[in-house]
Amino acid sequence: PPAALRRGVNITNWFRFPPSRDPAALRAYLDDAAISRLRQAGFTFVRLAVQSDLLRDTESLRDAVARLQRQGLAVIVAVFPHGWQPETTPERLLAAWRALAPQLRGFEPARTFPEIVNEPVFADAPEDWAKLQHDVLAAIRSVLPRNTVILTGADWGSVRGLLALPP
Repeated sequence: PPAALRRGVNITNWFRFPPSRDPAALRAYLDDAAISRLRQAGFTFVRLAVQSDLLRDTESLRDAVARLQRQGLAVIVAVFPHGWQPETTPERLLAAWRALAPQLRGFEPARTFPEIVNEPVFADAPEDWAKLQHDVLAAIRSVLPRNTVILTGADWGSVRGLLALPP
């Protein structure tokens, strides 16, 4: 894996179940001193959980990624469905990345890692997940050709799900 992904921490409530959806509150969720302390603690990256319905506020999200990277942290941007599942409405995942990928274009590819989705299930149809993930990857690659993209297997992102993916 890229060296930037050596030691990380999840940041869940900033863009996933945030205490407030107000753009000012989102921008103020972590101040620069707190972000600096993450880096000083030895973290090299954060995994920013983003619930899909908050992708409308792209300015706050871009501001968060920029602030994290200014402190020397790489950022995984992980999509978390909210109120839908990729298994039943796969077009929403594709739409989410078509909206999100262009927002990440201006960030350094070596420190910006799109993660297609958190823990897809597809228990009865792992081949459907493989196809959807391939389609989403193609959409991301069309905008972010130099970024490392985090892929996952079906079955909640299990090893079994990863092994079931075609290479």
